Amino acid sequence: MTRVRKRWLAEAFMQAVAYRGVNGSDAMGSPRYQLDSKDNGGRLDDQIEHACRFVARNQRVGTLKHVGPINWPQYDLTAVFEGVGNGVVHRDYARRRSKLRVGMYRDRGELYLRGAPTDGMGRGESAYNQNARNPAIGSLLKRCAVGDEIVAPRGGMMDRCGAGVPAIVARSRRVSGRQPVYELFGDELRVTICAADAAGSDSA
Repeated sequence: MTRVRKRWLAEAFMQAVAYRGVNGSDAMGSPRYQLDSKDNGGRLDDQIEHACRFVARNQRVGTLKHVGPINWPQYDLTAVFEGVGNGVVHRDYARRRSKLRVGMYRDRGELYLRGAPTDGMGRGESAYNQNARNPAIGSLLKRCAVGDEIVAPRGGMMDRCGAGVPAIVARSRRVSGRQPVYELFGDELRVTICAADAAGSDSA
């Protein structure tokens, strides 16, 4: 199966990079600006879990001490999970350069989805979650189990139809106090999730 993917879907993989600062252009071609990077070209469910584990490994975790030690991560992993899962389902696998890109910066996380959006995608969060480019992939992911250490226990990777984007918005706002931003650049959709500010706390 891996040989088939490499031959016919060579770029249908996940690429994740964590950068040192807030400006990605500084990091282009300069490994010293990269804290961590990893590609995953395995099964789609593995790609989703890989992206979440990458974010968990590279995010800063602040500690609030005024009411006892409480860890406060920069991102809600369920929001990250839903965003990456949506990207896998909506990705245009017929196009070259169709890889999903996850970028982590000091103040935000970004997910890039390559491929011309289906009707309504990119014009707003509520429209984006209603258009499945690859319903067969979504149906299969509903049957794939996901580790409890990544998200709360659930039936499968794709839980309730249409519930992903509302979860991304609500959970991201709960952690950082800011709304995720959906932007369309030509045939590429960028989802930006703001990081919680841990600068005033002791980082783990």
